[in-house]
Amino acid sequence: MQNDVSVKTGDKNSNFFFSVQNVGIRATMPGDKSNRTTVRLNASRNMGILNVGMNFGCAQQQKDRTTSGSVYWHVVNSPGHIPLRAYKDHLNDYWSNVNNYFNDYYPNPYATMYNYRQANRNDDFFGNVVLSLKPTKWLNITNRLGYNINSYFEHNINRNIVYSDYAIHHRSFASSGEQKASVSDYNYFYTRLNNELVATTEHNVGKLRIKGLLGNLTRQTFSKGTSVSGSNLVIPTLFNVANRTGEPGASSSFSDARLSSVFGSLSLGFDNLLFVELTGRNDWG
Repeated sequence: MQNDVSVKTGDKNSNFFFSVQNVGIRATMPGDKSNRTTVRLNASRNMGILNVGMNFGCAQQQKDRTTSGSVYWHVVNSPGHIPLRAYKDHLNDYWSNVNNYFNDYYPNPYATMYNYRQANRNDDFFGNVVLSLKPTKWLNITNRLGYNINSYFEHNINRNIVYSDYAIHHRSFASSGEQKASVSDYNYFYTRLNNELVATTEHNVGKLRIKGLLGNLTRQTFSKGTSVSGSNLVIPTLFNVANRTGEPGASSSFSDARLSSVFGSLSLGFDNLLFVELTGRNDWG
């Protein structure tokens, strides 16, 4: 299901646009779903020698999905005459649970989708502001400032699966015994700031045509990711790393970078017959 609302207005010197969109999706896998909301704002204004424009947007997406890649394989390895939808209630129906399911080699696909899950959320914000100044006919100065933030979180669970003695000794998929509950969390944060200042000129002096460009670029990025995990949970239905036994799994990544640049070019043309062009750039971080 999708819902959209937008507002647009303007005149010869300005414009304004605002929109909100929400999209709800139910995926092919039963129980999998996604929800995304986006907001956009665009506006600009011409004030003679000064032009101002801005664009902002944010988006949030949430997903709840299975993490098992074996569901399709479990389905195609089931006899074609078996009504698999009759085995949906694997938590309460005797013939649908992990111990009494008819297939000795592959578990109930509905149970697989239930036992291995991931919930995640992704947030994005981006924006830029453009200022353009034209104080004379031959000079134009433009500054572009942009900023982006991304935040991502995911929560993964593997549920506790307890097999009967009969299932352990007579069913291939249960031969390894009880599956202990486990959990893992991952967080990621990213920012990027970008600013570009450019001055351009174009002027004629007699038969001499002069074109010039001078600019500065500054870019700064930062990112950090952290993941933790715990297995053999003490309380099988409490999916928190603090509920683990033993040492947790943990990892972290970090990046912080800055780039500054100065660049320019000069082009000279005489009577459309002779041309000289010089360019240069210097980067440092």
